[in-house]
Amino acid sequence: MRHKWDVLLPCLLFAYREVPQKGVEFSPFELLYGHPVKGLLSTVKESWEKAPKTLPHNMASYMLALHNQTQRFWKQAKSNLEASQEVMKEWFDQKATLVEISPGDKVWVMELVEPKALQDCWSDPFEIKERKGEATYLVELQTPGHPLRVLHHNRLKPHFERSEVSMLLVTDEGMEEESEPFPDLLSAKEGDGVLGELPTEGAKERSAFYTPDGHYQFRVMPFGMKNVPDTFQRLVNGVLDGKDAYCTAYLNERVVYSSSWEEHLLHLKEVLQALQQVGLTIKASKCQVGQGSVVYLGHLVGGGKVQPLQAKNETIKAWQPPTPQTEVRAFLGLTGYYSRFVKGYGTIVSPLTEHTSKKQPRLVNWKEACQKAFDSLKEAMCTAPCSRSLTTPRNLFCRQTLQSMA
Repeated sequence: MRHKWDVLLPCLLFAYREVPQKGVEFSPFELLYGHPVKGLLSTVKESWEKAPKTLPHNMASYMLALHNQTQRFWKQAKSNLEASQEVMKEWFDQKATLVEISPGDKVWVMELVEPKALQDCWSDPFEIKERKGEATYLVELQTPGHPLRVLHHNRLKPHFERSEVSMLLVTDEGMEEESEPFPDLLSAKEGDGVLGELPTEGAKERSAFYTPDGHYQFRVMPFGMKNVPDTFQRLVNGVLDGKDAYCTAYLNERVVYSSSWEEHLLHLKEVLQALQQVGLTIKASKCQVGQGSVVYLGHLVGGGKVQPLQAKNETIKAWQPPTPQTEVRAFLGLTGYYSRFVKGYGTIVSPLTEHTSKKQPRLVNWKEACQKAFDSLKEAMCTAPCSRSLTTPRNLFCRQTLQSMA
């Protein structure tokens, strides 16, 4: 029988109905029938205790007693369940915090994805119009037919506006000054290591991490969090405010550029003093001072030119025809970073980009058009690695609508 344990599962489940539940303190049989039902456990207990058999009751008195006992059971079970729920709620809410959303605030709304009901997504932030109850809010969804809906706060998530911080773009115009005769690269020491103490109460506990050597908490704001790059870039922009004419910063990489050596020394002094005043440091081993050209954001900058690194060109030149879809994406990602050096880049790579869609098979059907585009792109990347002259006049073509211009 031990090899047929699954046969006894129905008997086990039937016997389990005689066991009192923790919440209501009555068994399912007692709640259903109003009296203890003689089941497997009762039969085993009587056989062990040899209890005397009870005499049968009168039918009328039996039904009246059964009705009264059932009502008493249900009343007592409801009271026991409420007390048990209060205990569980008190334990669950030990670390809970009250979330209050004010009218006018923006929130994300959780919507179920059909036909997969167990999957959800957060819709665009909508505005709270008013508070309806203790945990319900009237939300303006701006949907046809149902512009306003009352939702529970469990389906709402507060929306926080992210600060907009301008980042350096590697373009001809953005690196015009960096290509002066004397560009210097000043690298921060591990991202300057310190963005200050973690400002929010409980932030250290929430940002803690576990390693095989133990459990650790950050003492200062670490890199890797969502808003840290913006926070650090905002700090650097504030430190270098007023020095845009000769200094540019992208996170922990700073470039100081000048047209003469005397002017360059003065610019370096002002930048270093500004960093020193706020307690920021740079790592000398990562700095390049007094150079004719420097490597900056994957480009060789200096002497009036901006061009890709020679090592990147060699990598592209040695790249074999990619067959898996992931390799096609990797190749286009590398070449796309330097696409501004290739005239008609989008037209050249169009046969390759068609195979990056999720609807396409993972193994690319490498046709003659793909090979031709692959070879043309490699040749273009390796033979035209220098930007156009920054002083040459150019024509700018724009498209304009009532909302935007491109």
